[in-house]
Amino acid sequence: MNQEQENRLEEVEAALDRQVAVNADLRTSIEILKISIDKMQNSMEFLLKVANQHQENFMVLVREIREIREDMRETQVQNRRIVDQLELLSNYLEKNVLKNI
Repeated sequence: MNQEQENRLEEVEAALDRQVAVNADLRTSIEILKISIDKMQNSMEFLLKVANQHQENFMVLVREIREIREDMRETQVQNRRIVDQLELLSNYLEKNVLKNI
C-alpha cells in the first residue's frame, strides 16, 4: 500500500470515528427527546385532569347559580304576595277600622 492510500485510509478512519461520535450524540439526543416527550405527555395529562376538574367545578357553580336564581324568583313571588296581602289589609283597615276611630 502506498502513502497516498494510507493517507486516504486514515482519512476514512477519521471520518468513521467522527461519524461514530455523531451517531452517539444523536442517540443521546434522541433519548433526551424521548424523556422530554414523556415528561410533556405526563404534564399534558395532568393539565387535562386539572382542566376537567375545573370544568366540573364550573358546572357545579352554574347549577348552584341557577338554583339561587330560582330561589330568588320564588322569594320575589312570595314577597309580591305578601305585599299584595299587606295592601289588602291596609285598605281594609283604612276603610273599616280607621273610619270608626
